[in-house]
Order: sequence, then structure tokens, then C-alpha cells
Amino acid sequence: MERLNYFNPYVNKSESHEDRLTRSFLVLLKYSPACYSYFYESIFEQVKEKKLPSLSDQINEDVQFKTQVGNIQFETEQLVSVLITNENRSLNKVIEAVDRGAIYDGVITVGSKLSIIIETKPDNNNVWDDQLCPSQSHIAEDVAIISKPVVIAWSSIIIWLNEFANSNRHHFTERQIASDFLSMLNYNFSYLNPYDRYSHCKKNTSLVLKRTESILKSIVKDESIVRNH
Repeated sequence: MERLNYFNPYVNKSESHEDRLTRSFLVLLKYSPACYSYFYESIFEQVKEKKLPSLSDQINEDVQFKTQVGNIQFETEQLVSVLITNENRSLNKVIEAVDRGAIYDGVITVGSKLSIIIETKPDNNNVWDDQLCPSQSHIAEDVAIISKPVVIAWSSIIIWLNEFANSNRHHFTERQIASDFLSMLNYNFSYLNPYDRYSHCKKNTSLVLKRTESILKSIVKDESIVRNH
């Protein structure tokens, strides 16, 4: 049974392991068309000059989601590499096929048009450049690799998901799975939450304190004094 089956979670990895974060996010994208659309548009905006397929172009395409993939052959027209991490950072790395034994955190395949490889890093200090490159042995000769990596901050995803989960304009099931994903984040990866609003802390005392801490740090010159208060 494939790993992104909703009823097949990891049992051999801790709740705070980054593989669990990746799996949960890909499950969210798989079961919520609205969340997938948001994520894809975030990628599209960063590489729009390369003419990636639009969302409307995908209406009849088979979109597949996979996680922890090490045995794969990319045969789509294009391939783009995406890093999701705790904060935005500029990367000068040129994405190209390299000689390495790659295991991809996440792979999204849009029919025959596009492959999206995803590297999830809760801490951007743990990223090494070649992790964002596909393996030479996995790439067909005619695949056009987008040379510029896409970087998306977890904070931007979380801010959007909070708005989405509290909107009445979308299907209840999609909003509920987004809300469940946010609860998982707050429990196991609370340091990724930007705490941009008290309402997003959901009356959780520890999250409220972290929101207060972030406000205080934003108004003082020396962040070290915040702990004293």
C-alpha cells in the first residue's frame, strides 16, 4: 500500500520527524484541490517565464503524489525543484542532473507535462545544494530541467492555510483537513508557525505565549531582553 494512502501513516518515525511533515503536507495537497492550486500557483509565480503548464492546462491530466521516492524515472517535458523550509533564502545553485543516489522527499507528476521534486527542510541550515538536484540516472534525455530552484517558506503556507481553514467559501472537508494539518503543525512543528495573529493560536497557551514573544521581539532593539519579561 502506497505511503500517501490516508490510512497508511508512518509508524517507525517520530512525530517530529521531517518525513512525517512531508507526508502530511502531500496528503493535504492530494485530498484538497484548493490547497494544491495554492501550492502550484506559488511555484508558477517563481518560474512563470519558463511557461509551466497552468492549472487550467491540468484539467485532464493525471496528477500523482508520492513521498520518499528513490526508484523513479522522470519522463515528463519539464522538471522543477522546490525547497520548502523555515524561511525564504536565495539560492545560487543551478539545478541540473547530478551523479548521486537521490531519494526525493516528495514528487508530484502532472501527466506527461511536469515533474515537481520537493525537498522539505524545517531548518534551512540543513540544506546542501545537491539535495535539490535530480539524479542523472532518474532523468530521461529529453526532460527540460528548470535551472532555478523554487523556495517556499513554511510561514507563507501556514498563513494561507489559516485563512483557508477559516473561510466559508470552500468545501467543509477541504477546510477540515487543512485545519487538522495546522493542528499537527502546532503540536509537532510549532517553531514553523509565524504566529502572525492571536486567532491562529487557537487558545493554546504555549502558542499564545509564542505570539506574544514574537510581538515583543519585533519592537525591541535587543531580542535577548524579551526572555526576562
